[in-house]
Amino acid sequence: MLSLVPSAFALPPIDVPVRTGAHAPGDSAVVIGIEDYFVLPDVPYAERDARAAYDFLTQTRGIRPERVLLLDRNANRERILGAVSEAAALSAGQGRVWIYFSGHGAASPDSGERVLLGADVQSELSTFRARSIAVSELRRAATA
Repeated sequence: MLSLVPSAFALPPIDVPVRTGAHAPGDSAVVIGIEDYFVLPDVPYAERDARAAYDFLTQTRGIRPERVLLLDRNANRERILGAVSEAAALSAGQGRVWIYFSGHGAASPDSGERVLLGADVQSELSTFRARSIAVSELRRAATA
């Protein structure tokens, strides 16, 4: 019997990180995977995607696991910004701060700027503004 997909062409699983032996001692990271939102629709597989990013950063990129902060379903504005500030302090100009986000994003209704939505964001405009995080705000926190 002829196989339509020869095994030589099978794709490797994406959830298995490539171990490179790389070391990035000055780097730190924040990995966010928000699957369950309080009010907004859920984001299926966001936590799994975050875990794959965590594995890539630690096993392929070479960041020490204790320097990678992993946030999930309770990741709100304060927790995310706090984790990014902590990662920036860990790197302290000695390496790169990586931020990975899997969850809902949007455009600010005021400026059109890209924003990330924490688990507790709501659709009411004033609450939406107060609970979202502008990408530029994350950049500032990562370099502070």
